Amino acid sequence: MHKTKLGISVGILGSIICILGAVAGLQWYFIGIVAYILLQEQNEWLRRLSLKVTIILLGLSVFNLVVPYFFGALYDLIDVFSDRYVAWPLDASSYITKYASIIVDVVLVLMGLKAIKQGHFSVKAVDELISKNV
Repeated sequence: MHKTKLGISVGILGSIICILGAVAGLQWYFIGIVAYILLQEQNEWLRRLSLKVTIILLGLSVFNLVVPYFFGALYDLIDVFSDRYVAWPLDASSYITKYASIIVDVVLVLMGLKAIKQGHFSVKAVDELISKNV
């Protein structure tokens, strides 16, 4: 079992990153741990895992920013071109962003469980992005 410079198992630190990402998101302590891993740790698997979790969380953040604007613009178009009042179905953008957050949390928890034994949980688009650029 490989150890980090902190003296804990690489799989345990990878699991901590995944679970912390699912629970807390992009908070300062998550970013601090990822920065430590990228700057200090030499284990390639751990570095790729921390990048993968960060990219997934950044993607969710961008998605949660874009979806409400999209539905707002769609509602404005409907309002401009319609003669009568059309009610939008129960704030669909908030439901979509909530479900996306739940899906990302489940993926991160599954990644954390696989990380304990240094397993690989494939997220194809993110894996290809990391392989191409790192």
